[in-house]
Amino acid sequence: MSINQIRKEMGFSQQELAGYLGLSRTQVADFESGQRDLPHKATGKWTRMKHCLDSAEELDANAAAIQQAHQQQQVAPFMAKMASRCQRNVYVLQQQLQAMETEYAECVGTLALIAQLCKLPPSSRGNEIWINQVEARMQKNCWACGPGKQAVVSLKLQAMVWMQEQLASQYGG
Repeated sequence: MSINQIRKEMGFSQQELAGYLGLSRTQVADFESGQRDLPHKATGKWTRMKHCLDSAEELDANAAAIQQAHQQQQVAPFMAKMASRCQRNVYVLQQQLQAMETEYAECVGTLALIAQLCKLPPSSRGNEIWINQVEARMQKNCWACGPGKQAVVSLKLQAMVWMQEQLASQYGG
């Protein structure tokens, strides 16, 4: 960093720096332009001033690192909680989808059996009211766990898997 940059970084005008160092403004201007070396009497003050700037930059870097660590300490537990929720939701949705598929297959099978029963002569069918009640319940169950409802759960599952992947890639969780 040049002398001029250091002075400006410290927020001094040439006149203010000259006053601090015990020099004239023209001596500071010559010092900045490289036409003159810094007089011996001002070297100690200049060194301390430069050291203060270096220390301030180091403090700023440390403060930024501390702030980042603090943010990570706040963000990391939240992200871990989100990742855990995602994992739990993925598991629940997978189980729900599997149960829906199983229930739908059973409903379709029961409806096929009822359709076969309905082909039998009325005297060998048994209780007609019971058959109609079972058929109505199976049709309702088929609607509740059928392909349309499965598609909705499947989309939710895909969204949760995507979110889980994003959390893992961005936050390592």
